[in-house]
Amino acid sequence: MTMDATFTQDKAAIRVSMTAPTGVEMRGEGTIKGQELQGTAENVTKPGDIALAFKAKLDGDSMTGEVRMGDLGTLTFSAKKMK
Repeated sequence: MTMDATFTQDKAAIRVSMTAPTGVEMRGEGTIKGQELQGTAENVTKPGDIALAFKAKLDGDSMTGEVRMGDLGTLTFSAKKMK
């Protein structure tokens, strides 16, 4: 699945928001230390429906990591900075 996500950073704090092609909106927060990013996000379309825990490593304009999707298991992901 492909989706756009917006990450904003304020010192070591990050915020993320994304909308899946199905219209489900997720929002979350976390921390960044060096090139390592981790945090949580929740479904804001249907609160309490699913919670995500993610961790990733930054490499230039790219990011790779994994996300735990509640009881659905863990998936890997990759991302590239939009130009």
